[in-house]
Amino acid sequence: CAGECGGSAVEDECGECDGDGSACAGVTQSIDLALGSTWISLNVLADDMSVGSILNGTDATYIKGQLDYSQYYGPGVGWFPSFDIDVTQTYKITSDSESTLVVTGTPVDVDSTPINVGFGWNWVSYLPQGSLDISTALVSVNGQASYIKGQLDYSNYYDSVGWFPVISLNP
Repeated sequence: CAGECGGSAVEDECGECDGDGSACAGVTQSIDLALGSTWISLNVLADDMSVGSILNGTDATYIKGQLDYSQYYGPGVGWFPSFDIDVTQTYKITSDSESTLVVTGTPVDVDSTPINVGFGWNWVSYLPQGSLDISTALVSVNGQASYIKGQLDYSNYYDSVGWFPVISLNP
C-alpha cells in the first residue's frame, strides 16, 4: 500500500496504509448543558444513538425535537418514549442542573448526509466538525432560506447582500 513492491506496509482496519488503527477510534463531541434549556445537534454517530444511551451521564430530564420527544422518569423506567437521535435534527434539552453531554463516535459524512428542509421552520443540525461562516455553511440554501436562528445568534438572507449579519456556525 505504500507503493513499495514487496514492502511490509499494510492497510489497518481503518484503511490507512501502515496505520495503527487509531484513525477510526472516533471523535468526541462535548456539549455543555445549562440549567434549564439548551439547543443541541450532534455531528458524530455513536454505536447506540438511543436517547437513553446518548443522554446517559447528564442531568437532562426532557428532550424535544421537531418530530420526537422523550422524558426521563428515573432509574427504574428511564427515558420514555425512546427514540434514536437523528444527526440531521436539532433538539431542545431541559436539564435540572449543569452537566456535559459527551458523545464519541464516527464523524458524520457531511457530503453523504443531506438535511431535508421543508416549508416553514425547520430544526436543522450542524454536521461539520469545524466552524464555517454562514455563507459557506448554507451555500446550498442561499436564496431559499430567509432566516436562521440559533440559541445565541441569528442572520437574515437578503438577495442583494446575502446573509447578514455574517455569523459563524459551530459544532
